Amino acid sequence: MSYKDKESIEYLSQNEVWRDIKGYEGLYQVSSFGNVRSLDRVVVAKNGRKMPKKGKMLKRGVSKYGYWTVGLCKHSHGKLHLVHRLVALTFLPRVPGKNIVNHKDENKLNSNVSNLEWCDTQYNVTYGTGIARRANAHSKKINVYSAQDGKYLCSGTLHELAPFTQMPFNTMRDYANGRVAQGVCAYKFVYVDEDSLPVEKMVDPQHAYAKLTSNVVESAHLMCYDPKAYILTEYCTMSSLLRETGLRETQVYTALGKGYGSAGRYVITYKHENYIKEMEERYSHFRFKPIQVYSGDGKYLFTDFNDKVAERLSVTRIYLNAVVAGTHPSVKGYKVMKAPFNPRNIEEVEVVA
Repeated sequence: MSYKDKESIEYLSQNEVWRDIKGYEGLYQVSSFGNVRSLDRVVVAKNGRKMPKKGKMLKRGVSKYGYWTVGLCKHSHGKLHLVHRLVALTFLPRVPGKNIVNHKDENKLNSNVSNLEWCDTQYNVTYGTGIARRANAHSKKINVYSAQDGKYLCSGTLHELAPFTQMPFNTMRDYANGRVAQGVCAYKFVYVDEDSLPVEKMVDPQHAYAKLTSNVVESAHLMCYDPKAYILTEYCTMSSLLRETGLRETQVYTALGKGYGSAGRYVITYKHENYIKEMEERYSHFRFKPIQVYSGDGKYLFTDFNDKVAERLSVTRIYLNAVVAGTHPSVKGYKVMKAPFNPRNIEEVEVVA
């Protein structure tokens, strides 16, 4: 870095200077102190009317990794940005081969331009107390519980737990720190110093492994019901469910959490003692309505989801739903009704590893 650049950075660190953010010129500016503001501008409403909008200082949030973030919007599309990267991209000259922004004082919330520098990944990982902090995080004791019934399983460091949970270090640490939502993980991780339960050292690893496999892994299996084919399937892993159904991981997380159990065109829940009752309850709120179609003389024809049935019978989905609800008599001579929750192979559930 030249003497002129250093002199400029020293000035910027003591005097707040504002510059346009690249890609958001005329809309937003970032300062050398790490503040972000919007500019005075004219916006066009949906009715075509032009309205003046006064600029303001933007509120910043903190990401799960501890960095300042700010939301910027352009052409009705919003995006979350890291403030320290905006400062570096705006005020620091780029260095070839160095794409990481490092905090010199190791304070993630200090986004002053004088505290930032471009570096590579190796430099960033080994900088300052980084190695010592990671070693300390790996040596901290963690209590492991069953995610289903909250039963205590064992305790240990990340190295001790890895062979039993079959999970990466970073994933277990993120669960314990609360950085990642629990999702469909079979375990719940809590740091010992944040827990009321005393440390119980894993004296017999084989015994600990048996406890994990018998109490947790089985309870983490997922039950998936296909309403169109009446087929109930047990998936031993998340990856097998995603592979067979074509669903996205986020859809499954939503189904197991707040989505009434519906993921795409499937009903999903954890496998536990009363999963059939829970699945039937969730099925009543299913947003895709499987419809059974019968001829005028009562002969069964086919079952499909309401949108496909409406298309095959050449009617609107609203009209079809009204017939199912009983407010209309029939659809072009066909009788239709909502398919009941009735798995064909409920006694012998198909299992996919």
